[in-house]
Formats: sequence, structure tokens, C-alpha cells
Amino acid sequence: MNSKALAIVPDTVIDFALPNGNTFTGLDLETIAEDYTLVTLGTVLIDSSDSMDGQEQVVQEMYNATIVFLKDSPVGDRVLNRLVEFNTNVRGQASVREIHGFAPAEEINTGKYSGIKASGGTPLFEAGHEAVIVSTAYAQQIIAEASVKTNGIITLLTDGEANGRDVSATQFAEAVVGAVGDGKHESLFILIIGINADGYYRAKQEQYALEIQQVLDRTYKGIAEKDRPVRLVYRHSKDFNGKEVGRLIGNITASQSASVGGGSPSQAAVPSL
Repeated sequence: MNSKALAIVPDTVIDFALPNGNTFTGLDLETIAEDYTLVTLGTVLIDSSDSMDGQEQVVQEMYNATIVFLKDSPVGDRVLNRLVEFNTNVRGQASVREIHGFAPAEEINTGKYSGIKASGGTPLFEAGHEAVIVSTAYAQQIIAEASVKTNGIITLLTDGEANGRDVSATQFAEAVVGAVGDGKHESLFILIIGINADGYYRAKQEQYALEIQQVLDRTYKGIAEKDRPVRLVYRHSKDFNGKEVGRLIGNITASQSASVGGGSPSQAAVPSL
């Protein structure tokens, strides 16, 4: 899907290549060097598997609420946001489809986004892993070529269990740990939101969050949680209210943006849904 053709984002969002041959889009480095001193790279990944059929309007409302929140935030102008959907029927690039690349909230036209196209299974951590790789690669270029500090937030929204075969929750967590440090993000916030699920699926999602947290606890053993460069939060929404979830994503993204330059991820309280 070509987000430029859909006019979701401006022409200053250009193509970038990864070492593995995959591509993504983002605001050009010259513009970043001229207009920014600090940047938060936000990525919203939306499960578009079969079970999300019928959620198109709610997803559209959710993302619109996220962008509206960032447009109204005093630190929202630091955020470059990327929107991705994922399912096992998407060919190539870890089963993800970039709806639009990293762009300023004020220049994202959510009215041109019609929501997900549901199909296939849920490669949750393959998609998450790809998002970490992309965010890290872009951050490295921004830091090296534009001399701008970055942090990041990756939001994974799903209604089910991960059924991809290539990346586990633990491997995803290890990639997250590798995304911070010298010449990379100074901090990374991982927000996992489970929607329209209870019982078995909620238990699975909570297990994923536990597995990720265990990697973080081992990696940063002896370091107070507030001083760690990576933070994980899991929230569950039994009844998917798009505007409510969108405002939560926008709020946490803005909080992470407020912390860029300080070295640690946002410590703001994350309300329940």
C-alpha cells in the first residue's frame, strides 16, 4: 500500500532500505536535522488477522484519536509516527504492511485511512521484531546524520494469541534490549494492548508480557526499574473502544516524548482500559 498515493503523509516521507533488503519510509534526514532537536519514533502495529474482521471502523477511530491527541500535545511535535498492520497473508517483510511511515502527527491525514483489511493469522512477534529493527535502524541514521537524540515507543495491538513460527516473545524481548544504547535509542517503551479477548486469550497475552518482562529483569538485574532503558506495559480492553484505546496510545506516546533527552523511558502511570 502506497501511503503517498493515498495522501496519508507528505512527500517529505521518503524510502529507506535495511541491510536485509527490506524497506520502510520516514521523514527525510535533512528535514529532521533542520527542524528537530529531539525525536520520539512511535510505531503502532495493528493485528489484522481474520478475527479482526468487522473492526475496521473502530480501528480507524482508534488511530484518529491517537493522532488527534498528539496534535494537541505540547510535546507531540517531537513525535514521528508509523502505522503498520500485520497478518500471515501479507507477503514478505515479516508479514507486515506499512500503512504509512514515520511522519509528524500534524501532517498525518487519518481521513485517508480506512482501517484494516482482515485476513490470515497473527504473527505478533514477527511483526514486533520487524518494528524494532526498523525503529532502531532509523534512529541510528537520525543520530549519526542529523545529530538528534531519539527514543521510541512500539505499541502492539492484538485480539488473540501469537501464531507465527519464527519469533518468540523471548526473541522479541532480546531484540528490544538490543535497540537501546550507544548510537541507538536512549530508551524504548513497549505497550501491548489486548482487545476483545478474555479467558484463554487474555491469559496468553499476559504470559507473553511475563516472558518479555523476565528477559528485561535478567538483562537489567540489580537496576531499579525506573532507571532501566526499556519499559514494558500490558493493558487489556475487554470491549474495544477505539477512541479510548487511541487516547491511551497517544497519551503514552506523548509521555515518552516528554522524556526524550533524559535517558530513561516515561515513568508516567498508565491507566487501565
